[in-house]
Amino acid sequence: MDARCLALCCLVLIILSLANPLQAAEPVLKPLVPGEPLPFMVVDFVKSPSTSHCGCPSIMLKNRKNRGVVIWSRGQAEMACELAQDLDDKFDDRKKTSAFVIFFSAKDQPKLEEAPKTNLKNFYVSLPRGSSNSSLNRYDLKPSHELFVYLVDVDKIHAAWSCSSTEFTPEFRRSIVQAASEFTQPVAEKNATDQP
Repeated sequence: MDARCLALCCLVLIILSLANPLQAAEPVLKPLVPGEPLPFMVVDFVKSPSTSHCGCPSIMLKNRKNRGVVIWSRGQAEMACELAQDLDDKFDDRKKTSAFVIFFSAKDQPKLEEAPKTNLKNFYVSLPRGSSNSSLNRYDLKPSHELFVYLVDVDKIHAAWSCSSTEFTPEFRRSIVQAASEFTQPVAEKNATDQP
């Protein structure tokens, strides 16, 4: 192949690449819907019903073979705290159920002392660790929504809700509390039948 042929081939390749540039692939956002697994996310516990200091809610639920609730709060800590307070007594059997509330922040690494103060007894009150704080961007979540609630059965999402601050009504809260009551009922019934 002579130099002119090689130059012509290079010119054709340059023209083709300019005519049809490679498009940057849009990231595929993962949906968090019933039947899908809850994602892996390391969190630091600000307050916990156990002696743990950090963990991953999805792994903890799977390892314990528990049912649980996971609340994600994006900027609206008051809503998450109110809902967690409504749900606190539904997840009091720590052998069969677990409850987590995770407060996401615009900061890269929020400090533990910046977490909202709560009187929750049965919830792991948590902050995401490191890159987990920006992990909300990896999921198909409505940008206007600030609260995301998942009932999880061992390793799969059983039910999911999300809302903005204007949609956080008493009816919305009651529907989640009712669903959580029904979701934990088989656990409570099984425990009652296990008693001698």
